[in-house]
Formats: sequence, C-alpha cells, structure tokens
Amino acid sequence: MNNLLSSQNHQADACTYSGDDRTVLNGLTESVQCQGSYLDGDYNAILTNHGAGNAVVLLSVTKNGDVVYQQTVTVVGGEPQTIPVSVP
Repeated sequence: MNNLLSSQNHQADACTYSGDDRTVLNGLTESVQCQGSYLDGDYNAILTNHGAGNAVVLLSVTKNGDVVYQQTVTVVGGEPQTIPVSVP
C-alpha cells in the first residue's frame, strides 16, 4: 500500500507495527500485523539493515494463523532490499 511501517511510524492503512523485542535477551523479532479481507495480493517487503554488517532475516507471512510465505534473506548493512511477497 506504499506506506512505511517502522518503529517511528506505527500505523498505516490496516497495518500496525507491533514493536520489537530487540532490547530483550535474545530478542530479534520485529512484527507488523495487518487486518482486512482485501489484503490478499502481491506486496514488496523492503528490509533495511541499519548496522554495518550483514543481517540474516527470516521473513514470514501468516494468514489466519497459517504460514503462507517464508524466506530467509541476508540484508546487507546500510542497503534497503526489496523482497516480493504474495499473499494468497
């Protein structure tokens, strides 16, 4: 929907950035939750690693509690990376 969701922008359209647990011991999860029947379709997830090194990210999409898409991605430090995602 061409809107940025992040720790600085928690709400856009039917989606909410629900925070992260990076300050918790072993916490490395950030999540976005979207609700609405119109959300099926194709998306681009743009991941940005603000660190200097590479980060390995597991990108998972769930629908009604079921994983419908999952991919492991290495995101290079300082460079946004676009990942196409299809939600059936």
